This record gives sequence, C-alpha cells and structure tokens, in this order.
Amino acid sequence: MEVKYWTMAAELGDMEAHYQLSVMYGLGHGVDVDKKKRIHHLEEAAIGGHHEARNSLGKEEWNNGQFERAMKHTIIAAKLGNDESVNNLRMGYEKDVLSEEDFAEALRAHRVAVDAMKSPQRDAAERVRVFALPELSRYQVHVGDRKQNPDSKQQFSMDRPCVRAFFESLRE
Repeated sequence: MEVKYWTMAAELGDMEAHYQLSVMYGLGHGVDVDKKKRIHHLEEAAIGGHHEARNSLGKEEWNNGQFERAMKHTIIAAKLGNDESVNNLRMGYEKDVLSEEDFAEALRAHRVAVDAMKSPQRDAAERVRVFALPELSRYQVHVGDRKQNPDSKQQFSMDRPCVRAFFESLRE
C-alpha cells in the first residue's frame, strides 16, 4: 500500500517520493528488490535536487569503481548541504581522487549551504526533535485529535511537566 502512494507522489514530481521509492526497491520493503528501479528513482530524485539521493548516487558510483563520477555526485550533494557527503569527500581526498582545491571548494560550498538553511525556526525545530522525541516516543502525537497510542494507552498531554517546560523554553 505504501509503495502505491509513494509512486503516485513520484508521478506528480515529488523528489522525496522518488528517494523513498529508491530505498524501498533497494531494501525490498513492500516490493521486490530491483536495482534498476532503485537507480532510476535515485537519479530522478538527484536531478530534482534531493541531496540524500545525490549522495547515494555518489556512493553507488564509488562502489562500482567510478571514483571521479562518485566525487562529482558527492560535490553536488555537499553544495546542497548534505553532511554525510563531507566524509565521502574526505575519503576521496585521502585516496587522491579529489584535489585539495576541489576538496576545499566543496567544503566552503557546504558551509554556505548549511549557513543559508539556519534560522531561529529551524533551530527550534531541531531542539524539539532532539529534546522532545525521546520523551514523546511512546506517544503518537496528532495535532488536533490527540489519538491514543494502542501500545501504551496513554495520551500525549501538554500538561506533562517536561513537555510544558520545553515549550516554555522556546518562547524565551
């Protein structure tokens, strides 16, 4: 069922859907493993600007011995702000596949992309992800309907002291 909706979204041009389909076809989640379909969806997502797909294509090329192509994909991923690509660039530099100048330029471009994505709202969202999710992981959080999690039979509540304190800290 999940593949049906990701496929529909991909057909409408959603790059995250293409990336998710590539993962599903690569791992066989809900579909048969299909390397051609995996690569197709990775390429579609990468062309559309999906940084994780671009980095994954770089790893795919690296594993196939296409080191220069791998570095081209990885440099693009770094320029899109992909953090994992920095480690892959370092590996290319250490293996003399990437020049010192190209490595330095890609790191600068990565930093520019990451800095461009910074905002108070993103910082607050990151704090929610890091702080709240471990505490709230046993709850299903549905804004508006406050559904119960069938496993715990407990409801998410803003009245929990740690949750209230966290959201109050965001106002400061």
